[in-house]
Amino acid sequence: MEFPQRLYQLRRQAGMSQEELANVLNLSRQAVQKWEAGTSRPDMDNLIALAEYFHVSLDWLIRGTEAPDTAVQPAKEVQVVQEIHHYHEGWHYEYRSEKTLWGVPLVHINVGSHVRVVLSD
Repeated sequence: MEFPQRLYQLRRQAGMSQEELANVLNLSRQAVQKWEAGTSRPDMDNLIALAEYFHVSLDWLIRGTEAPDTAVQPAKEVQVVQEIHHYHEGWHYEYRSEKTLWGVPLVHINVGSHVRVVLSD
């Protein structure tokens, strides 16, 4: 279904004539008639007014589809298990900040050489 058919369907479902819709938008009946006939298209301001009036999205009104969810999905987090072993031969200290940037700790201090980090899903 194309834009002219969607507009016609919305208008008919609302029980409106072309004249009534034109009055809502402060346009001539001929403008609405041309949109429904497909001989012209409304400008952006009129598209927004139509979408708001009929409570539909611009994507649906123009393309017949809903917009995909554009929310950024967080990357899958990998659980880090730390095994810290203390030996009498050396001293060990490790600090890892809880704040991260793209999954990497902002501060990570590791002193000593007896640390084994195991990554698991």
